[in-house]
Amino acid sequence: MGKKSKDENVDKTIEAQAINDQTLQDDKLDSDKANASDDVIKFSPGENVFEQHNNDTVSDDIVDEKQVKKQQAIEKKAQKNQAKKEKEDLEIAKEEAIEATKKAKKISKKTKKQNKREIAKENKAKNKADKKAAKIEMDRPKWVRSFFKKSQGLSSERMYEYLENDYANLMKRSRLLLNITDKDYEKIFIINMPDSFDNQSNVKYRFDYTKDGQQTLLYDQAYINIICFAKDVLYYYHANINYNTGRIGTEGTMQFKYKDIISIETKLGNDVITNPKYLQYNVSIHLSNNQSVTLSLRNQRLNGTRNIPGLLTVQEQRIIGLLKEKIQK
Repeated sequence: MGKKSKDENVDKTIEAQAINDQTLQDDKLDSDKANASDDVIKFSPGENVFEQHNNDTVSDDIVDEKQVKKQQAIEKKAQKNQAKKEKEDLEIAKEEAIEATKKAKKISKKTKKQNKREIAKENKAKNKADKKAAKIEMDRPKWVRSFFKKSQGLSSERMYEYLENDYANLMKRSRLLLNITDKDYEKIFIINMPDSFDNQSNVKYRFDYTKDGQQTLLYDQAYINIICFAKDVLYYYHANINYNTGRIGTEGTMQFKYKDIISIETKLGNDVITNPKYLQYNVSIHLSNNQSVTLSLRNQRLNGTRNIPGLLTVQEQRIIGLLKEKIQK
């Protein structure tokens, strides 16, 4: 009986040891399961994996929507800043335009003021010149009469200014009466010869000397011929003028085609046979319509102090030569 009791104790010890080992294994298993629970998705009763996936998708959508709103807010802010900048730039541009306008007005006002002063200065000078010219013109008859009291003397610039103005006036009037311009003719000749303005007053003469010894015969009354050679037409103007006053007397014009000329007749001679005072040279042109036109080319004062080399002057030779050339063509 004692041996049997001892064996039972040994069995109990072994059984207790086995139970203890099983308990240790169960604890280790629970510990491993607990450690693995962090990497394992736990599902509550009645929940499956598809429901968890849907929840994750919703979460991603929420994140995307936030990002979109954030991006929209950024863009809206940028647009607002851009609009603000454009508004500021517009205000600056307006201010600059206002300043530019003010500056332009100031410059314009200053320019107008300067122009006004310059115009006033020019008008003053012009009025002064006009008054001087008017006084000179008013004094012209008296001055010219005094100038021609002497039969000879030094050249006077003032007398030549009178003559140039008179010639310019005659040229202007001739073009108006002939209805032509300087483009309508190729050559022009102006012939100035002494002649009584009213066939009553006597012509006064003066030999005008320059400092280099050259002399020109001047007279206070004249007969003017202006001959214009065009391509197919000859234009002719004549007038009497009084150099004492610049007054123009009777004027006349004539024009004809070269092809209508039948013949030309020239005449060189004195005004009278006994005690002649003038040497005259005239060209008579006979036309197909039985009309005749006389061109007076010379009315030379005979005083024994001025001789012309040859029968014709250079100008007379040129006029006759050009007239014949046009007729032959």
